[in-house]
Amino acid sequence: PTLTTSAQLIVEFEPQLHGGVDLAKVGVTGDGTSPATLTCKAEGIPDVEFSWARNGVTLEPGNPRFAQSIVHEGALHTASLTIANASARLDFATYTCTARNRRGVDTTDVRLVRIGKPDPPSDLSLVRKSQNSITLAWNPGFNGGLEQSFRIRYAAQGSPATLHADVYPAHATIFTVTGLHPGTTYNLSVSAHNSLGSSETLGESLTLSVTTSGHPAFPTGSPHELGTEIKARESKSFQGFELNEYAEDTRDASPRKPSHAIPQQSAASSESYRNYSAYRFERGRSDR
Repeated sequence: PTLTTSAQLIVEFEPQLHGGVDLAKVGVTGDGTSPATLTCKAEGIPDVEFSWARNGVTLEPGNPRFAQSIVHEGALHTASLTIANASARLDFATYTCTARNRRGVDTTDVRLVRIGKPDPPSDLSLVRKSQNSITLAWNPGFNGGLEQSFRIRYAAQGSPATLHADVYPAHATIFTVTGLHPGTTYNLSVSAHNSLGSSETLGESLTLSVTTSGHPAFPTGSPHELGTEIKARESKSFQGFELNEYAEDTRDASPRKPSHAIPQQSAASSESYRNYSAYRFERGRSDR
């Protein structure tokens, strides 16, 4: 008879601690009336054990003010340190979490701080764009110890008006700004908010400039900025002259043809030509 057997291969590896702003800082009131819980997560095989230190001094497991617990879930291990009646004077400090098994050791720091305004988001990036929308993504910063939300600020390049869009759901870190114009460059940034205030808006180096797809539907700005001008050029059918109007946008240099017929009877007169040029300029400006 054929004999079969099975075996399980277990690969051991040293602890690898998780990072992230949600684990690196914990915010509390520090008034001595409420607890604070610090969390440390690591992956490793075999089981990982944890120890804690405050400003470099090891915390003994039996200390009644510092309750330590560990949960093992396969290769994931979670340690918690709960400080009873956390006080700003006694407990605001840097806590070091050490994870170890027989394969190695890893450490990370967790800061206990007073609740406050959130830190600015980081790594603002473009996900996609269309003719009338821009989708952005970012990494959240420390929430200040409170629930936070995000706001997108955006403005068309050269425009004095700045608009904003509140991100929904509040905890989302990707958002689409809609209602934009095609072929238009926008400057965009993101800020974080909680009940105590807002983060500083991302600095200029992290502000994105994005141009929507397509071509602008119409030129914007003053006639001088657009390069609007009225020219006369030689034409056999117009007693030597024909009027042309060009509305030139920096993003689309194609001329727009005049929409009105040109009077034939007075084109030869320089005085009439000047009057008609002024009339067409004023009319074209009012049309826009």
